[in-house]
Amino acid sequence: MIEILTNFDDTPLEKIETLEFDIKNYNQYINMWNEYKNKGLIYHKSNFDDDTWHFVLGKINEFNLKFLFDEIKFNRYKNLGILKNINYKEFIISIKSYILYSLNSTTGGNLVKFINHLNLLFNYLDEFELPNKLKSNKNFISSYIMISKFFLYIENYFFNQSILDDYEDLSITQSREEYHKESIYGKSQRTLPNFESMFKFNDIIEDFIKTSKDDEREQFFPIILWWKISTIIPLRSHEIVLIPLECIRKEKNKFFIKFYRNNLKGNLQKQTFIHSFNEYYKEEEFPISKEIVDLIEEYRSIVDKYDQIDEFYIDKQGKAKKRQFLFSYRSFKMFRDYINTPRKENEFFSENLLNTLRKLFFVKIVNQKYKISIVPKSKDKSTSINSEELEYIQLMDTRHFAIMNMIYMGYEPSTIQRIVGHRNIRTSYDYVNHTELFINCYTLSVAKQKALDKNSESKNSILDMDFVDIIGTSFANGNKRYNLVRKSKYSKKVVDGGFCIYDKSDMNPCKLLRGNHKRCPFFISNQNEIDIRNELNNMDSEISSEIKVLRYLIENKKNLIGYRDAYRTTINKIHSKVNNKAEILSNYIGEMVR
Repeated sequence: MIEILTNFDDTPLEKIETLEFDIKNYNQYINMWNEYKNKGLIYHKSNFDDDTWHFVLGKINEFNLKFLFDEIKFNRYKNLGILKNINYKEFIISIKSYILYSLNSTTGGNLVKFINHLNLLFNYLDEFELPNKLKSNKNFISSYIMISKFFLYIENYFFNQSILDDYEDLSITQSREEYHKESIYGKSQRTLPNFESMFKFNDIIEDFIKTSKDDEREQFFPIILWWKISTIIPLRSHEIVLIPLECIRKEKNKFFIKFYRNNLKGNLQKQTFIHSFNEYYKEEEFPISKEIVDLIEEYRSIVDKYDQIDEFYIDKQGKAKKRQFLFSYRSFKMFRDYINTPRKENEFFSENLLNTLRKLFFVKIVNQKYKISIVPKSKDKSTSINSEELEYIQLMDTRHFAIMNMIYMGYEPSTIQRIVGHRNIRTSYDYVNHTELFINCYTLSVAKQKALDKNSESKNSILDMDFVDIIGTSFANGNKRYNLVRKSKYSKKVVDGGFCIYDKSDMNPCKLLRGNHKRCPFFISNQNEIDIRNELNNMDSEISSEIKVLRYLIENKKNLIGYRDAYRTTINKIHSKVNNKAEILSNYIGEMVR
């Protein structure tokens, strides 16, 4: 017997019901099924007796529940007296009715998790304790509460408390261990991506935008948009595919993009669920660049043709059904095996499809077109990858990248907390600890782009470069790897430490930099590689010092007068030093590819 919360007559009011399974209530279960079906939460062609139920929660969250339990084992349990006064069909009905009752108090993902883990447990209902492979499965153990409630729901028919007691002990032990670890080390976080790989992948995307065309461009356009948007706005992967079709708003000379933020993520203490789209998601806006606006408009100009009138996609008013969201499922299926499959009424370019396209992009574009090998992620983020490698990048990695980008752009942790949806501002503080590595990679990326602008003919050589190539020292035949003296075709003026190739008489760069030639884009050093390395190291020290100031400001913001001005000043100093370092590196790169 269990107690469950439900809505009271379709109002926000809630009531507590005491429930236990009884096949005599079969008609009540069917009525619940029909009620959810009429609300659109269950696919209209599904039947109660089907082996698989197809749910659509929040209009777009689709998932299947499969009721495929081993009937031979069930009969064995009956012979052993572990299950009594219930046949196989009634047992399946007990699971189905429990799920219908649970719809009011859980999300679709948890229901899938419940049915899968119940199926795992079902194989051992005659044991006194769980097998080792389930004892070591943390995900399975985390389902204890929902599964134990199910066995309370059928307690008059199930007779083996030992296996449930062992399950409970494991659940308590795991909870204690997690609490202990969290109290010592803090809440565990998802492994951050390798920033060097992220920036290298960004170089590939930027070049792909410039060079791709026709079918190749259309097929992988969602990857371009995923990357360009989610590295700026820290969206989760399932939020990216929910960007609405009409997503751009212009106000004066500024552009804003509309998107839907998950309203339940991190807030699952909610007592009852209606499972409407508005309950799951809320609309938000964020400023966006004209470059991304142009890409969105280009994508729409390519794929909107699929929304032309087609008899299969005519609504009740005789109008063509247009997709609700930006990404086009019909465009996606033109390049897949979906062309000859039956058409779907609820066409939606899901997170799973985006993930499928991401995997294909790594194979066909990153590996085959750009000749870059994909390697597994490394937990040691201080380890550099070589020029022919790229660590595997997942959809959610861009969220962390975007957070670091926001820090670099000067957003305060409190603002990041609001935009990202962190429940604790401490989580937003933690990302500052990775700022230095991010800025190092960012600087190199900017330097490579500057070098590309100056020498586009050496595109592949520049794109392939990594930290070791650019900053490392190597010797061959007694000579240094790189000659840093530019060719004599430049008109050079001798200045301290090298030459100036600025060709105007006003000498404005010298005035702006107060004669600090080494940080001028028109300065060419005649010094050796070691001296330049020392100069870069000095600049790294300056940037590192400013990052320490940034951390201090964040940690002591409540006690500092003029915090906002100091924060902004520090960010500006970091930007200035990064740009200066990028200029030196770009000249260095230019010499390397000559």
